[in-house]
Amino acid sequence: MISVALFFSGFLIVLFSIVSFGFGWMGREYYENTIATNRLSDHPELVDDNGNPINAELYSVRFLVDEDFEEED
Repeated sequence: MISVALFFSGFLIVLFSIVSFGFGWMGREYYENTIATNRLSDHPELVDDNGNPINAELYSVRFLVDEDFEEED
């Protein structure tokens, strides 16, 4: 009886490992082909009218945090 349980548990471990490897492989392919290549579509202000990335100098804003501020009790 214990040998049957060990056989089925080992078989299920191997089966789920193969299935999870397959799903991981397909998920990576989906991510690389759709999500990772279309990152500029997240920021349409970074592309021109033809869909090419803008090569001009872009401006940015930096917010400085005043670390000297102390609260008085």
